[in-house]
Amino acid sequence: MLGYELLTGRTPFSGGTPQSVLTRQITELPAPVERHRSSVPPELSAAIMRCLEKRPADRWQSAGELLAALRAARMASSVQPPVPGAGPETRGRRRFAPPAIAAAVLLVSFAGWSVLGGAELDGTSRVVVDVFENQTGDVTLDRVGLMLQDWLTDGLLQSGLMEVVPTITARQAATFVRAEADAGRPRDPVMAIADETGAEIVISGTVYMDGDKLRIRTSVTEATDRQEARLVGSIEPVVGPVDDITALLAQVRERLLGSLATSLNRRIAAQVGVSDRAPTYEAYEALNDALDFYSARDYSEASALFLRAFELDPTYPVPLVYASLSLRNHNEWARSDSVVTLLEDRREELSEYQRHWVDYSRAVLEGDLDRARITIRRAATLAPASKAVYNWSLMAIRMGRPMEARTALETLEPDRGAMRGISRYWMRRIEASHHLGDHERELEEVEELASRYPEERSIFVYRVRVYAALGWTESLKALFATEAVSRFPPEIVAIRYRGAAIDLFAHGHREEAREFAELGISWIDSRTTTEGRASSFNAGVALDAREELAYQKGRLLEILGDRDQALTIYEGLYEGRPEAWFVRAHMGVLLGSLGRISDAMDVDRWLEARDAPYASGEVTTWRAGIAAGLGDRERATALLQQARQEGMPWLNTHAVFQLHDVLGDYQPYIDLMAPQG
Repeated sequence: MLGYELLTGRTPFSGGTPQSVLTRQITELPAPVERHRSSVPPELSAAIMRCLEKRPADRWQSAGELLAALRAARMASSVQPPVPGAGPETRGRRRFAPPAIAAAVLLVSFAGWSVLGGAELDGTSRVVVDVFENQTGDVTLDRVGLMLQDWLTDGLLQSGLMEVVPTITARQAATFVRAEADAGRPRDPVMAIADETGAEIVISGTVYMDGDKLRIRTSVTEATDRQEARLVGSIEPVVGPVDDITALLAQVRERLLGSLATSLNRRIAAQVGVSDRAPTYEAYEALNDALDFYSARDYSEASALFLRAFELDPTYPVPLVYASLSLRNHNEWARSDSVVTLLEDRREELSEYQRHWVDYSRAVLEGDLDRARITIRRAATLAPASKAVYNWSLMAIRMGRPMEARTALETLEPDRGAMRGISRYWMRRIEASHHLGDHERELEEVEELASRYPEERSIFVYRVRVYAALGWTESLKALFATEAVSRFPPEIVAIRYRGAAIDLFAHGHREEAREFAELGISWIDSRTTTEGRASSFNAGVALDAREELAYQKGRLLEILGDRDQALTIYEGLYEGRPEAWFVRAHMGVLLGSLGRISDAMDVDRWLEARDAPYASGEVTTWRAGIAAGLGDRERATALLQQARQEGMPWLNTHAVFQLHDVLGDYQPYIDLMAPQG
């Protein structure tokens, strides 16, 4: 199809919609090339038309056959009889129209490239683009290599030619390979990045000066055999002025995609509206800086730079895909929503993989975690070794599907590619095992997290959780006596005491839970703090350290059954901090359990009327707690089901003690909380 379009200036089939084009492609024969351009030699026309035969057996059976036919067409064109009336300058050759000459030369060069090195590419292969090496001697041009990596990756994603390693994963892999070389452990860079990403095809290249111009050379290497890489082909170098780098990027991408498409016998850029124009150099500078901050989990700086990249070049929407994720990671949900809305209006300019990420963001913003799970799983199918697989596992855990999460995570390797150096990979494995009740395996994974990332602060949380599930109160006491006091401020230790007590209770260790609640209260009473620093961030409200200690004492008193004293603490907190809406929600739960039905229902109605965008079911979970406090188990379970549908993650329902206390033996609640897959 590419050759047909190059020769005729039109596609073989046209139609008002992609469906109509597909129908014509299946049912009709294209018009011969010479009908649209009579100057095309019949031998060349015949070679192209054979490529378009309906039956695979009627087409060229290899690139080598096509190459031979194209060469024969070129030979035939050079010995044609003179055209009657032609001048001497045309004798002995056919007078081609310039577009036909260019197309024929391009096709021959593509075909020659596709078999160079004796290998033909496989469209099922995974391809990764490495950072192009800067050999200009000018460090200010290092960014050109990064720009090429991103722009070529983006083009491959848009084309649908092969399975593509996304930019973030490819960038992380390239950084690791170079760090290993700097540490005295060099390897062949092509083989190293192939190993790191699981790719079979590596696109690499060099940037160097040719006089006063920039020359970019691109190579394609097959790395299926991990012992020895094999050069498949090299693209004709692109040369141009240093002050017009974006034009050079566009040429490199065009030549690479054309060569790959010819080798794979596929039509490139099948999506309507995909732009072939590279973004401005300034926009790419901002994007590259943003990606560095994003990888370092500095989402505030990353968000600002992603938005800056789009501001510098509004024709390039890709930075907004990252911005929507970065803003949400930074708890700027409303701004993320605005960015996603803008992307939805320009989705045809994105690759299929990027569109799945946009749809995923929309589903998360709306609290539809199951739709988010399904959508990001589609992205993971397109890029099986990417961060999309991790996000799929995250959504599966939040939807109460721990086995699905475990299965997804097991397709990733923690020591290479997208998950290298990512402690959260082990956190998700731990959470999946916890929900499955596989606590022995959970314990092994917690210790694996601790051995790999000893400074990771969440190790304490996961040890508390697994020790509580196993009923290991002595181990819990030892943990709090040593690690907790030395590493964490008092209010955080108080939160962990409450978590340990609730987890013990939820796993049937009720006496041990009460014992631990008493220990926690004694520990809080023995601590005083005069610092007014912000502490934990509850439902969008930051309590200071003193308030947090009081709040956690109230929650431990609930576990001991001392509701009156807990209510008194909450009333004092709410009077001094009326924006802490979750404190009033807690008051409603206790009012219900104390039989103050009218007061409890006032709080319930107040919660129901709250305008809480992006609350992800949190408000409804508290309403379920009030219903549980009132003893209405059916309504409590129904509200909890509603909260799950609004986006409340499975694990977060542990926070409301009354749900376990009142509903722990209620079968509909047990069924709701059981693993779903």
